[in-house]
Amino acid sequence: MESVCIAATCFSLGASIAKASMALAHFVRDTRDASEDIETVSKELHALSMKKDMMAIRDQTDAIKVNTDIILARLDQIRSQDVPRTFPARTKEPKSGWTT
Repeated sequence: MESVCIAATCFSLGASIAKASMALAHFVRDTRDASEDIETVSKELHALSMKKDMMAIRDQTDAIKVNTDIILARLDQIRSQDVPRTFPARTKEPKSGWTT
């Protein structure tokens, strides 16, 4: 009777080992798939980050264009006033620290 109990225990142990082995193989397969998924997500996040940076640059460029348009409009306004600009005549040579 004791040999039957030992045999039943061995079969039960073998079945448990087989289940554990299958579970481990499934875990390894899922882990490999997860690694590929993480790589894909990482690439997508990098692409989104690049697009966000490009959008920020475009916003800055738009702001520069607006400011440039304002400056050019102001320059046109000043030029249209047509005020003659005269500078005082030069009466003396500029002083320098060098003596001759």
